[in-house]
Amino acid sequence: MYVLNNGTPSISGFNLTDGKLTALAGSTRPLSGADADPAQISFTPGGGALIATERGTNSISSYVIDERGYAQGPATIKSSGQTLYGFGLTKDGSLIVSEAFGGAVGAAAASSYAVSGAGELTMVSGSVGDTRSEVWWVALTNDDRFAYVTNFGDGTASCYEITADGSLKLHDPVAGSARLGEKGMRDEAVSGDGRYLYAIDADAQKLFGWAVGQGGQLTRRAAPPGTPRPGGAAWPPGTRDGHRPRHFSPSTYFTPTYDAWWLPLIAPPRRWHRRDRHQADPDGAAAGIQGMSAASVSRISCRLRRHGGPAGRPPGRAPARRSGAR
Repeated sequence: MYVLNNGTPSISGFNLTDGKLTALAGSTRPLSGADADPAQISFTPGGGALIATERGTNSISSYVIDERGYAQGPATIKSSGQTLYGFGLTKDGSLIVSEAFGGAVGAAAASSYAVSGAGELTMVSGSVGDTRSEVWWVALTNDDRFAYVTNFGDGTASCYEITADGSLKLHDPVAGSARLGEKGMRDEAVSGDGRYLYAIDADAQKLFGWAVGQGGQLTRRAAPPGTPRPGGAAWPPGTRDGHRPRHFSPSTYFTPTYDAWWLPLIAPPRRWHRRDRHQADPDGAAAGIQGMSAASVSRISCRLRRHGGPAGRPPGRAPARRSGAR
């Protein structure tokens, strides 16, 4: 398991055994520079490399993982666009990256790269605009045919088609919306069965969901029954039965403030996401991670390794079904 450090831009490794973290001695590696401002880190599908996006340098760094679990690198390339945020990885090694372009109105975009087994990156599609603003995170359908990006700037989700060669085509600039024209759409995830896309509108303190069609179209659906509202109140009776998103635990999300951190329960690699828009989180829940200050941690990616049992599962939680590489 590796984490991003924001204080001194770098990555650090941990062993995850029986639900406990221990620092992997001597595993810290730098990012490309002191102004990296990292956004997300994740293992490639086979676990042989790490990928990290850097907002400050408009770069993507990769690391090869050796047989002991240590990262070697980085190898860094300049991205096609500016202000990189989230990304998704297909099973065959295509990297889909969101580009916010400094939050400029109408400038949100995404690009794609081919990733070799050694983590070498080659650009496939340059920046493909979605006509929206302040793009954030990326979620892929289970069949890797479509990529959804959340546009924080206007409360929408755009859909890209991922072609056979890994290039991108804008499929629908407004495939779904939470509060059209209002800021707030942030983290998103596709359900384990691939049938639904869920996204958090942190400003509205609501969880939104859509049914995913075979052609990538999104159809708005009601909130899952029992999903708490802010303050602990349940949603009104009569909301449709459905599939609670496997990546979300709403009872931990809907808090009065949004300066906390959360861990989505997904198949490997796992990721920590920060819900606030700002860099620092001096009092965040991440303070309990051994050897890391809360202000230093930005995102965590876990590589599940077997130590006599199913590593990486939080105590008391059932194992999540794998839904494809993330």
